[in-house]
This record gives sequence, C-alpha cells and structure tokens, in this order.
Amino acid sequence: HERRIVEFNRAARETFGYQLDDMIGKPVDILYADPQEAAAMEHEILQQGRCRREIRNIRKNGESFPAFVSASIMRNRQGEHIGHIGVSHLKLKNSIKKLAMEIIFLMYKEVSSLLLN
Repeated sequence: HERRIVEFNRAARETFGYQLDDMIGKPVDILYADPQEAAAMEHEILQQGRCRREIRNIRKNGESFPAFVSASIMRNRQGEHIGHIGVSHLKLKNSIKKLAMEIIFLMYKEVSSLLLN
C-alpha cells in the first residue's frame, strides 16, 4: 500500500503547519520525525490490524513533538484492506509536566546560588 494522505483536517493543519493542498497525495511518512518509527508502526498495523503508540511527529518548520498515534486498517464492505486511518494526539500533559520540572530545576538552581552567596 502506498500510504498517501487523502484527508488532512483543520486540527492536523494547525498542528503540523501544512495547508490541505500541501498534503493531499503526499506520503504519510513526512509527518514522522523518525522513518524507522513510521516503518515499525506500519508493520504493527499490518500484523495486528491496529497500532497505538507514542511517537515523534514533525512539523513543516522542522520542529519535532511527542504525540500518541492510534491507527488501524480500513476495510471495504467485502472486508478488503483499502487503507489505514490514523489519529495523532498531542501529548500536552507530558510536555507540560516536563516544562514544570524544568522550571522547578531552574528555581532550585537559583535558590541554591542565593544560599551559597
């Protein structure tokens, strides 16, 4: 299967920074920061019929970001494999948690330097 994009909704356009016309017909792999991760997902989808995992996506500007992808095989009425459907969710909770930890670390460093001086 070719794994080409046939739909790219508004949330995807806002998240990835592409316009609809930029994406239709393009290989889905351009959305993944790591091509090997994309290949592993494809293998899992074909073997198990679905895939749910944390991955790193990449925006048009080159910025990568963590996401959770849920994808599965699409079948027609005859049960034939006609494609895949996937949804990528931003991992905001973990990003916020990481940012909070970085702020706490910076605050700790600042307090430590004040106490030592």
